[in-house]
Amino acid sequence: MIYVICRNVEEIKYNLPKEGFKVIVNTCPDNFYGEFGAWLKIYKDAKENNYENIGVYQARRYFHKNNLILTNKDFNLDNTDIYLVKYPLNKHTIYTQFNQCHPLYKDLLEHIGLSNNEIYIAKNTNYIFPHNMFYTKFSIFEKMCEYIFNLATTIKTYKKDDSKILGFLGERLLSIFVLSNKLKYTCVNCIRINKTTLKIDDNDLGIEKWPY
Repeated sequence: MIYVICRNVEEIKYNLPKEGFKVIVNTCPDNFYGEFGAWLKIYKDAKENNYENIGVYQARRYFHKNNLILTNKDFNLDNTDIYLVKYPLNKHTIYTQFNQCHPLYKDLLEHIGLSNNEIYIAKNTNYIFPHNMFYTKFSIFEKMCEYIFNLATTIKTYKKDDSKILGFLGERLLSIFVLSNKLKYTCVNCIRINKTTLKIDDNDLGIEKWPY
């Protein structure tokens, strides 16, 4: 099953494939968990329905091949653990890039309970798996949720006027989780659908519209 996270159903104005997709409306974008409120819904739904594999897309961002949205049948987890989009950080590392983009939370990655090895990964990795998007086995997603939620709840400096911080932090934690657990990953491409034209936005296909 592939879940598509949105803030309201009006965001989904184009036709998704008819089978294998569920839309998850994030009804708590401004609370402490931010975007991860949707992850909680996904976890519960996937567990109740005994889905073996799950994917997470965003409202207008999808994995694709030749401009066609990838569906469940396009993924094969026999020889890989997880599918991700991968962006280079050029002169930055996960650690320094987060500090640059979120100066109010500078050095936050060192104060949320990361292990020494995880901090080392953050300070020495010059690429990232962005957008909180992936396709993997439910068993891995379950471990991912436990890992990220446990770290996220240690943040005591949360401010309501920066409600997206956990989503941004989650991108870094997802990357650290994959690398620290030495998951075998396969890279795929990401496209963004323009909310006005409902066509692929050629100006948002990669790192030029990221980081944040």
